[in-house]
Amino acid sequence: MTYNIRLLDNLSFDEVEPLLEQYIIDTVNHFIRSDRGQAYLQRQQYEAGYWIDTFIDLGYHYADKTLAKMTKADAQLLMESVLPRKITLMNPRDADDTIPELVEFWIFLQETYQFRSAGAIVKYLQSIALEFPGWMNDPTKGGIAKSFMLQGMQAGYDMTTQEGMTAFQTEYNQRLKTDAPINPAIPIVPMVEPPSALKQVFDTLGVELPEAGQPVNPMSLMQQLLAAANTGESSWSEEEAATLHAQKITEAEPGTVLHDIQVLVDYIGADGVTVSGKRQHLPPKHLAELNSRLNQSIALDLKRPQQKSYANIHGLYLLLRASGLAEVLTQGKKSRLVLNPAIVGQWQQFNATERYCTLLEAWLVRGHEEILGEPRSSLLSEGDRCFQAWSRFAATPCTYKNYEAQHTLNYAPRLYNLALMQAFGLVKLTSLKPQSGKGWRIKRVEATPLGRALFKCLYTAYLEQEMLWQSEADFSRPLDELKPALSPYFPAWRQTLQLPQIGSQTGRFIFKVSLGKVWRRLAIAAEATLEDLSLLILHAVNFDNDHLHEFTYRDPSGRTRSVMHPMADGDRFTDEVTLGSLPLEVGSQMKYVFDFGDWWEFEIQVEAIEPEPAIPTTVQGEILARRGKAPEQYPDYEDENW
Repeated sequence: MTYNIRLLDNLSFDEVEPLLEQYIIDTVNHFIRSDRGQAYLQRQQYEAGYWIDTFIDLGYHYADKTLAKMTKADAQLLMESVLPRKITLMNPRDADDTIPELVEFWIFLQETYQFRSAGAIVKYLQSIALEFPGWMNDPTKGGIAKSFMLQGMQAGYDMTTQEGMTAFQTEYNQRLKTDAPINPAIPIVPMVEPPSALKQVFDTLGVELPEAGQPVNPMSLMQQLLAAANTGESSWSEEEAATLHAQKITEAEPGTVLHDIQVLVDYIGADGVTVSGKRQHLPPKHLAELNSRLNQSIALDLKRPQQKSYANIHGLYLLLRASGLAEVLTQGKKSRLVLNPAIVGQWQQFNATERYCTLLEAWLVRGHEEILGEPRSSLLSEGDRCFQAWSRFAATPCTYKNYEAQHTLNYAPRLYNLALMQAFGLVKLTSLKPQSGKGWRIKRVEATPLGRALFKCLYTAYLEQEMLWQSEADFSRPLDELKPALSPYFPAWRQTLQLPQIGSQTGRFIFKVSLGKVWRRLAIAAEATLEDLSLLILHAVNFDNDHLHEFTYRDPSGRTRSVMHPMADGDRFTDEVTLGSLPLEVGSQMKYVFDFGDWWEFEIQVEAIEPEPAIPTTVQGEILARRGKAPEQYPDYEDENW
């Protein structure tokens, strides 16, 4: 049977998403089963596929290309920019197999399918064989996030877990305050000549850079930059303070954000709107009309634009979810974006300044790529990305001569953040007519006086919080973390958005708990803890309770929250958190992972929340229905051919 290598070529983004994972698995297996794949495996003596999997996945998500449409320029973008930024290796030698594996794979595609650019991609990959491992292990190519990960690993933390990253961030922040060395084992790398705009930032802050080629500790250099920025309050000018004092906030100024967010609120309306299942994005058929209603519309020339194609709409969607104005409710396989009446009621009582500042905080403090349907792959918030990128815009206007030049904006600050900078009046953008088959074309980015003053003010507040906002640990707190910094300049900001407190639900929960095709319907009291639910699930599948576990769920904004086994590292533990205290509604979903070695992953869905029955359900719960035979927890592998 012929394999359909072009399965994804003419599908929309939402059509591809549910198919992509299986397509990658099938494509890797298709290569491995080929004569070339088998010969490669015999030479290498290891299991291939990781780098092919990664290349296809990142190629689609970051270059918007399937294998058949991939060009040499796309491959160059992935190998020189995306992979070094997105992948952090636990062992420097893990990059040694990348080029051999990808070369064999692309030769296979060339021989089997005669893809137009396959030969050029093979030659390019062969040309970077000696350089690529260095790129993957260069902390300067990954920016602050990768440097942070490398530091944590070298300091002995498990940076593959949220708990390990959080623990290292606590140490990192503490050592910054005491000027203690973060990690003396950080690799020393040769200094490279920085871009002129970035050099101006260092010069302005009084940070002296080493000469090109001299050895440098990148984290030490970053600390110098942060320390210089932290003392930047002394350079706070009367003119900048006057700019903030003089700024009026109305629906029309300093940007379009208040008008345009209301357009989306009106669009959602009382009935809500159906969104895609996985990423929970707005339906493509409404996007063009919605874009035309915005005061800040953008021009595209794409055949099948998705929500992320419209950076302005994508950014406004982030504000809706991060502020709590809208949330996603799921019933079965269908999801709807609906307004939160309690929050919208407060919003309607706010003046223009209160609305502007609330949205600003939702963006820079609570915004995260996970809200937009991206995987939970980074601690960086949207504020982190904006602060990182702002130095370029503040130093000098940035001009982008073509699409390739503007591609850097896809990573920092990302196009939707740039659209929000414009919507808040922080930058002026010059756009050009898009080329055929292309998206938003940005010609020039220039910081406004308000943008310079406001970002300096907010960055000072960010450093005072040790680069970690309180709402990260307590997402139910009011949206008021920017108020101490901004209220002296915007005294009209009096009311703050109070998120509805999640009360203690009563009654009993009916859960459908699935492990593949096997499922159990369980009932358990709302006052039961997640530890009680764990025991009930294990009892339902005849597993012994002899390993750690974790529950994860999404808060109303779309962020993933974790509750850990009492013996694991974490902030919240399953023997303390009750089911009734969680933001669970009918249709809500959770994941339960048991045994981090064998990784048994259960899907949990709330089917009903019932009043307390006449005969109360105990916290131990009960099994209402069964379907399928549960797998053995410890199967006998003695007869398996390994």
